[in-house]
Amino acid sequence: MSQGSWYYEAVSFMAEQGLMTGTGVTTFSPDETTTRGMVATILYRLAGSPEEEDLSFADVAAGQWYSAGVSWAVVHGVMEGNGQTFGPEEVVTREQLVVLAYRYAQLQGYDVAAAENALADYPDGDTVSDWAAQAMAWAVDAGVLNGKDGNLLDPQGQLTRAEAAQIFTNLIQALQET
Repeated sequence: MSQGSWYYEAVSFMAEQGLMTGTGVTTFSPDETTTRGMVATILYRLAGSPEEEDLSFADVAAGQWYSAGVSWAVVHGVMEGNGQTFGPEEVVTREQLVVLAYRYAQLQGYDVAAAENALADYPDGDTVSDWAAQAMAWAVDAGVLNGKDGNLLDPQGQLTRAEAAQIFTNLIQALQET
């Protein structure tokens, strides 16, 4: 990571807070995609890593680095499994992460109201999935999510680790301000 990178401060903050770790001893892999297991783990750490009973999913073995996070996220309704599976290696889109951040904020008792026209200033604001629209409007309104190059939200775009670090940093700052 270069200190001049747009994500440097967010990644550093997330690492200092113990919310994200690298993909290796000396690497972060900012352009790598973010998975459901990663997001569950970050949310779990953000919640203080409380003790949770392991849930039984065919694709989440006990003792995996993401097992406790998956259990916490599902028990608290922030994330859902798909029947007998969770999909810890499935890649997360930008709008999916925003919905999970929105649910986390709700769980923590924060006001998640947003201006109705919060997505109107983005050329692709009308491409946000209906199920994610309220969460995306809140995220934009609260400063949790900002546009990418060309002022695009890129709601169905695959989320990179650098983007996840920035969105979570923005989430933490937004929640501290309310």
